[in-house]
Amino acid sequence: MQAYASIDERITRFSHLDQAVRIISRIQGCLTKGSQRKPAQSRQDAINALVKSAQSENFSVDIQKLKGAKCVAMQSSISKLDPFLDQKGFLRVGGRLQSSELQSFGERHPLLLPKKSHLTNLIIDYFHRKAAHQGAEKTLALLCTHGYWIPNGRSAVSSRIRGCVTCKRIRGQPCNPQMATLPSVRVNEAPPFTHCGLDCFGPFLVKDGRKEQKRYGLIVTCMASRAVHIELLEDTSTDSFINAIRTVTAIRGPIQSIQCDQGTNFTGASKDLQGNLLTRMNITMKFNPPHSSNMGGVWERQVCSDDLPLSPNMLLTMKSDVVLPPPSDFSDTDFYSRKRWRAVQ
Repeated sequence: MQAYASIDERITRFSHLDQAVRIISRIQGCLTKGSQRKPAQSRQDAINALVKSAQSENFSVDIQKLKGAKCVAMQSSISKLDPFLDQKGFLRVGGRLQSSELQSFGERHPLLLPKKSHLTNLIIDYFHRKAAHQGAEKTLALLCTHGYWIPNGRSAVSSRIRGCVTCKRIRGQPCNPQMATLPSVRVNEAPPFTHCGLDCFGPFLVKDGRKEQKRYGLIVTCMASRAVHIELLEDTSTDSFINAIRTVTAIRGPIQSIQCDQGTNFTGASKDLQGNLLTRMNITMKFNPPHSSNMGGVWERQVCSDDLPLSPNMLLTMKSDVVLPPPSDFSDTDFYSRKRWRAVQ
């Protein structure tokens, strides 16, 4: 059986203050079987025993000098705290609040805890959980409120909280994943719209006489040059998609490969044209896995940027800017002006 030199070494087996207090309380209960103690009193007695053991082990020289009615040495780490021994033999912080009635005795003269002690770490963890992991300042404030003082306490609390797993999980920065290698169609030269990615967007409400009908858009982007072509779809059926692809190839030239998601109109077109049009046009269709829109970021990003309403002027000029009016006001006398640009206007 392993032998322990002190209680502070014995409680190194425990990772929670409540566990250590419960064990010490049971030991004290076995030693004093005849006494009837309440649970709150037995818990406080166990904490006092732990604190006194930690103080005796870490501040033994200072306690001996204070018992001899002397002050602690100036070289001591607690000399500036004006320490004293109370009636029960606990080492407490002095100060100038002896006559104050606004605080309890434990708040005016908190118990001194050694900075490097397992009991101190357990107490810091206990109040840190009680503070709902709000940080070092809140934990340190709770320690002082409950009558504990740690020399250079802010440093001790911060270093202990730095290893808190819950705080790391809450406040940790997300990891940046290693980006995969770009596909060959993205990094090699090719004529525009040789390798394309496409997707549908919409619907848009349009007027057809007195009726309102839904119309959709097919956005086709070149994988190499990132050029964009937009086609109008009557609906999201396979037939509308096939007609749009025929229009794109007639305007932009032959397409070698198409990458898209597994929409029903895309998969239906692939099945309908598998041995007919796709073979003659030499088009290869590649589908992303289901629920993997991140794999189509090339065209999904273009869909997000296409938030302006389409107009005939945009389709003709392929620009979203409106043609500006002449840069000035002109009169009839400008016909006889020597500045030809005014006469041209």
